[in-house]
Amino acid sequence: MGYPLASEFFRNLKWNGFKIDRHIKRLFIKWELSAKCSEMSKTIEPLLDVLGSQEKGVREFLEYSLLGISASPQGTPYSHIDNLVWLLGRYAEKKGEESTQSYLKATE
Repeated sequence: MGYPLASEFFRNLKWNGFKIDRHIKRLFIKWELSAKCSEMSKTIEPLLDVLGSQEKGVREFLEYSLLGISASPQGTPYSHIDNLVWLLGRYAEKKGEESTQSYLKATE
């Protein structure tokens, strides 16, 4: 089971989390939010230890998920924000046709 499918499974169980996929990652990179991923390594290391994995895919998924959480407005379910960003990336800001507008900003 891949990370997006696993996230969807937990979402269906009413867990609050930020589901990452290629559209969201692409927009985060375009908006230069991904630069904050390296700053999150201190937060991620203990999570990787608990999971017992140092796999690149696990690290990337956790980094982008935490980035999505940090960019979500307070009090708004993360799944609402990731759905909005996904819709934006899938239908409005298509690959190669992105605007220069940045819709989210990561908080400290």
